[in-house]
Amino acid sequence: MDPRAYDDDAMVAHTLAVMDAEGVDEAIIVGVCASAWQSLVIASRYPDRVQGVMGGQLPPRGGE
Repeated sequence: MDPRAYDDDAMVAHTLAVMDAEGVDEAIIVGVCASAWQSLVIASRYPDRVQGVMGGQLPPRGGE
């Protein structure tokens, strides 16, 4: 399994691809654990696509 398939860039791209495929222009992004971090990444990179963010159990970043 390629770990790059699960990095932030890949997960953000996948989330946006699903939104695009479903015709969703903007959404409230909800995430738990690693996806909580990715929801914040989506909001910071694509604020026009995000109505709000809710995250829980954020993992520590940087010193993993």
